[in-house]
Amino acid sequence: MKSIFKWVALFFTVESIAYLLHSFKLGRIVSGISDGTYFKDGDGIGIYFMGTEINDRVPWNEIYLYRDSFLRKGVIVLVIAVACYLIHRKIKKTAILS
Repeated sequence: MKSIFKWVALFFTVESIAYLLHSFKLGRIVSGISDGTYFKDGDGIGIYFMGTEINDRVPWNEIYLYRDSFLRKGVIVLVIAVACYLIHRKIKKTAILS
């Protein structure tokens, strides 16, 4: 039981890093569109995450919504990972003391 919190924390940390990196990638696209350095081809883009299609027709002016969504998910999952790690440390300390 003690080590499951450690592995869950590790899994959630890796998952949150993936969410945050994808958010930063979409942020670069949004900033590139606003300052003209990103070439627009068509009406929008497809959003994919870890090989899974999220939406294949996202208009250019709605990409920031997906960026914000991935950022929120990354922060929430990171908070859960930290909570799991702290629970793991507390269980480890109580097991050593008793």
